[in-house]
Amino acid sequence: MLLFKDLELEVQVVKDRLGTLGEAGDRQLDKQRLDLLLLVVTFVNGMTWLSHEKTIVKVQFFLKNGYDYRLAARHFGVTVKSLHVTISYAATRLRGYIGANTLEWIRDGRIEEAGRAFSIASGQVQLSDLLVQSVVERIKPKQDASVDLSHCEFELKFLLQYSSRLLERRLEVADLSCLQHLMYILLSNDSSFDFERGILQRLLMGELNPEGAIRAIKRDSIYSG
Repeated sequence: MLLFKDLELEVQVVKDRLGTLGEAGDRQLDKQRLDLLLLVVTFVNGMTWLSHEKTIVKVQFFLKNGYDYRLAARHFGVTVKSLHVTISYAATRLRGYIGANTLEWIRDGRIEEAGRAFSIASGQVQLSDLLVQSVVERIKPKQDASVDLSHCEFELKFLLQYSSRLLERRLEVADLSCLQHLMYILLSNDSSFDFERGILQRLLMGELNPEGAIRAIKRDSIYSG
């Protein structure tokens, strides 16, 4: 079935079910289904998933006039075959932007998974933003059919270690004044901190651990006691 029509029918089916009495749990699930479906419909109507204005106009006319290929073809002065190609292209492109499994998962009641797939496919969530940028730049995506994800525990822990979320959580408990002063020492050209800057460089290069860095700084201070 044409994706556009499939989406419309699914919305109508859920609305019809909500219009009848049913179990509270079923109604709650259908409300969640409908909310997500309407988000998808809003995205479709926004037409941001298409880039060519002529294609947008044709698709909008086609949708507003009951999926009538002949009517749309006459209106734009093209053959029915040509319009079929345009609509097929648009439907394929849309499926990529809403997620290939999104509608099926909505039907199955897998709302959280469907919502996550839609938000990622539509570009509302950029998964690269979940990682520290240097990791994204350093590790280039490459599919490898020989990799078994169940054997990637170390690598999963690695990604978590360099996730933006974990960084934010650590920033919440760190002393911002201390961090700002450390960044000043590290990134400024203030010669009065040349020694400390060298210690920080050794720390970040893995030559010292934090405790060793603190001992080195204390040894150099005449007021350390």
